[in-house]
Amino acid sequence: MQFKEFLMQEKKIVLTSYGNGDSIDKISISLYDDNYESEDNASNYCTTINNLELKDNSWIYAKIVSANTPYNMQEFIPYNLKDLILKLDNLALQKVIREIDSKVLAQALVYEKEDIRDKIFKNVSKNACKMLIDDIKFFTPSLKADIKQAQDKIMNVILELLRYGEIISPYDKEAVDNYL
Repeated sequence: MQFKEFLMQEKKIVLTSYGNGDSIDKISISLYDDNYESEDNASNYCTTINNLELKDNSWIYAKIVSANTPYNMQEFIPYNLKDLILKLDNLALQKVIREIDSKVLAQALVYEKEDIRDKIFKNVSKNACKMLIDDIKFFTPSLKADIKQAQDKIMNVILELLRYGEIISPYDKEAVDNYL
């Protein structure tokens, strides 16, 4: 049996990338037999892997891919809120901020470093900046799960604005389209 015939037998290909920051350290390829009616093993694996929280700037990302399709390696680096915000231009960031409740923004920034906070603060009015700083202090004892939920809300707003072309992507268009 040839490899191509092997792939045609209800198998799904999953690429799992491991890295740190914006570099990929390792990629693994897995084949999943998804001919069970009740479960989608490949999708479950990807969901589980993509929900893991690693320390520092380390990350892991899994994606189901098609055989014999060229991919840009940037597609296998997961988007994270910090990278997206730092790479957005000021007009795009201001549009994003207008779409987000100020309490959600404050909670998302609780444990973020100065570079991301500074970029946000520079893109709001002085009064909004003061209120945002006060709100961040209020949310400081927040649970990591609550902060992650707030960050996910912001990420969803950014991805929606990208999807509808209301802001320009700081990433390769093809990679963003595949992510969406």
